[in-house]
Amino acid sequence: MSITVVGSVAYDSIETPAGRRERCLGGAATYFSLSASFFTSVRVIAVVGEDFGRKQEAVFTARNIDTLGIEHTAGKSFFWEGSYLENINEAKTHNTELNVFQIEGNSEADRQIPMFGRGRLDHLALQAASLQDFETIRERLMARAAADDFVTDFGPMLSLFFRDPDGLECEVCVENPDAVPGTFNPPGTRAARYS
Repeated sequence: MSITVVGSVAYDSIETPAGRRERCLGGAATYFSLSASFFTSVRVIAVVGEDFGRKQEAVFTARNIDTLGIEHTAGKSFFWEGSYLENINEAKTHNTELNVFQIEGNSEADRQIPMFGRGRLDHLALQAASLQDFETIRERLMARAAADDFVTDFGPMLSLFFRDPDGLECEVCVENPDAVPGTFNPPGTRAARYS
């Protein structure tokens, strides 16, 4: 099984009691990809600026991480500056520059209502590679009491919803082998296969 990571690939300037580093490679997708690469194959999807070069990409490719999903665009990469001084487990943010993450004139966030106090991200969906993988994931989630037995039949897709330990709603979906072409079902439609 492989993992696709979607997130930030950034530059960080960090100060700790051990010293300060300027513009080192950072971002959640970077750290997650590198960690996961010790266990499985990884693909990373991110957007970076013109300042992200071969040296930075080599950090990923040295761990055999697929970087074809890294989009290079005009502008500077996301940048975060912070410190871990008083408590090494707590970051203090000093500066954040969205750069390529910011879309000038985009008013979408103004009309959205954040859900669950978690900002704009209220739901994360992943697609299983096969029905067998979907059923294995379902069994594991149910065994850990993270999901009930309900599988939604949306027509072309089957979905299983669960909450991660932080309360974020997540979804695992798979192509529905019983789908009837042109049929779309509303949320709450139980899949006959899992009745």
